[in-house]
Amino acid sequence: MTTHSPAPAPRTTTAPGTEDPPRGWQRLLPDPTPADLLPQARPMPAWAAYAAFLLIYVLVFGYPLLGIVMGYLAGGTAPLTPAPDADTFWQSALPGWIMHVVLLAITGLSAWLVAWRRRLRVTDLFAPAWVRTATGAERTRSRRQGRRVFALALAGLVVWMVGGWVLAAVVPSAMAGGFAIDTRADAAWTAAMLGPTQITTALVEEVVVVALLVVVLGAARRPAAEVYTVAVVAKLAYHAYYGFPVLAMVPAAVLMVWLYRRTGRAWPIITAHAAYNVGYSALIIAWPPVAAL
Repeated sequence: MTTHSPAPAPRTTTAPGTEDPPRGWQRLLPDPTPADLLPQARPMPAWAAYAAFLLIYVLVFGYPLLGIVMGYLAGGTAPLTPAPDADTFWQSALPGWIMHVVLLAITGLSAWLVAWRRRLRVTDLFAPAWVRTATGAERTRSRRQGRRVFALALAGLVVWMVGGWVLAAVVPSAMAGGFAIDTRADAAWTAAMLGPTQITTALVEEVVVVALLVVVLGAARRPAAEVYTVAVVAKLAYHAYYGFPVLAMVPAAVLMVWLYRRTGRAWPIITAHAAYNVGYSALIIAWPPVAAL
């Protein structure tokens, strides 16, 4: 007599937070998005993944990287730029704004091409489908997850800021440059000039060195340690003008990638970066000596 084993129970997919609730300090962490709810990119060879990421990276960050290299070749010094005022505002602001429009266009095109070649939707790069379609209890879990990603990302950036101050006090860097801000008026004009780019910087950086990096290296099935290492190198390279204090950025760079790999959510990370930039500008306006730290 032939016997048949019972059919396996149908597989069900649940949103984050539907399992046993976390306890203790784990409550601070965002619920992980199950792997089968994360976008599944079409596989690609490692050489193609690195070639694609390197091309995008050079197109977006090549100009500042060239400036950093030229600065170090010139002796590793970067003089302070006078803060803009009513007479020099537009001539100081417009070139930066135009450049960021170009960078946004390159980033957007890169995201579209990666999504198209990996058989994803562009929206998949920013949030898993369950987040975009959540209703009722799932929407509550989605919002909780997003808040925690935002809070941890912002905390990581604050740690970077404080750590950078500490390292700069120990090993000052002449390469940092920046604007000469002595008064609140200087700070206000500088913040107004940088205002739009503070938002676009967050969008460009986190899309390229977090979302696109994780997606293409994930499609190449690269190990997690390799993904984190590449992310740290990529992040630190275009911030190298900070000199030795740039090392304070390592924990934040690792954290951003960990949050994205855990949840698949880029928007809270982008928003946290933008909030940090705006908050830092507000701090400088309130207390101009911060700019010299």
